[in-house]
Amino acid sequence: MWPSKADWLLVLKELRIMGHPLYLKVAEYALLEEPFEANVRDYTKIIHYYGKHNLLEDAENTLVVMKQRGGYICDQVVLTTMVHLYSKAGHLDWTKEYFEEIKFLGEHMDKRSYGSMIMAYIRAGMPEEGENLHQEMDA
Repeated sequence: MWPSKADWLLVLKELRIMGHPLYLKVAEYALLEEPFEANVRDYTKIIHYYGKHNLLEDAENTLVVMKQRGGYICDQVVLTTMVHLYSKAGHLDWTKEYFEEIKFLGEHMDKRSYGSMIMAYIRAGMPEEGENLHQEMDA
């Protein structure tokens, strides 16, 4: 009998809390298991974890796997996560690219998306661009 998704999530939560080095390996394995029934948020959590540890290439690879294997389309939450992690890593060009993808979704952008991009401009030494974006957000 295979573990259910709830079982996997419980194990992953405990590994994450413990800061166990095998957390990512177990999470990646779980995503591939059929009984796990991965969804876009499961992939987003792993992408976020990679971003927290400045593993940008691994985050990108997970995004590609999410699109190809899972057949998921990037939504605002996933794209905001990518904006945030590239912003923190100081890659303004990539940050802008993902922010533009959020705009292309055609949905109402939330404050987290704007906030991540504003911080990217500030980190890049372009506070005036951040201020312009802040005014766009308030409009």
